[in-house]
Parts: sequence; C-alpha cells; structure tokens
Amino acid sequence: MTARCAAVCRTFAGTSATTCSEPAGGRGATCSCKVASGAANDFDCSPSTFVGTVCCAPLSWPADGQECTCQPLGCSATPEGCFCQLSFTPPESQSCQADKCCQSDDSDQCACRGRCFEREHEVPRCAALPLETGAGCRAGQKRVESCSIRN
Repeated sequence: MTARCAAVCRTFAGTSATTCSEPAGGRGATCSCKVASGAANDFDCSPSTFVGTVCCAPLSWPADGQECTCQPLGCSATPEGCFCQLSFTPPESQSCQADKCCQSDDSDQCACRGRCFEREHEVPRCAALPLETGAGCRAGQKRVESCSIRN
C-alpha cells in the first residue's frame, strides 16, 4: 500500500500551489503538475516518490498554467546500439552501453553508436547517471527537484 499510494499517503506541510497527478498510461512511473489557481491538491510529484525520474519544467516555472513532469529514463535497442531519453511509460531498460555513447548537450537524449555528432559529448554509457550530472531536460526546460510546490 505504501508504494502504490506514496504520492498521497504522507504528511504534507504548507499549502499546495500545484495540481498533480499520474497519467493513466504512465503505469506508476511518471507524474506531472500544473501551477494551480485555487484547485491545488496534496500530491508529491518528485524523484523521492517516483524513484528514478528526472523532473523538468519550463524555464519560467512556476507560472500560472505551466506544467512540470517527472519522467524515468528509458532505453531501447537500435541497429547501431541503443537510444535513451526521458519516457512517459515504465522503461524496459534504464541504461545501455556500446563502444561509443553520446549525451546531447542540450536535451535528455543519449545514444550509443559509431560516433558523436555536433552538440554531443562522449560518456561511458547511457544511463540515469549522466543525466544526474547534466541538465537532463529537453531544450527550453530546466531541471527541478520536484514538480509539486508547497508554500
């Protein structure tokens, strides 16, 4: 029960400034929040509840109507190696490795293939770890510790 309702089964301090939820297709692996004006709820949308996620929000977060999402890193096989990016569903794998892996300088993508392209840097493997040390969010977004905001 604790694992299935961790986002709402806790003691909250302060007043929520966000309306948060788990998307139906996310199967418990992701959550999102919108800045709420009067319709906020008690829900923890953060990596502490949704383990293995990265939370990304617009650069001007938090502003009315904006949405923040915490998503897991998901990797899949490609003909050249593998490709990883933030996912809206539980990932099959959270890491992959090949002879050369390349992390995008300005987004959440990482690929293992024959060579790195412009605006990428070489990393030992594609996994949650490189995202933890870099931005880890799509262009035009910033990484935040939590999508749920309490005053």
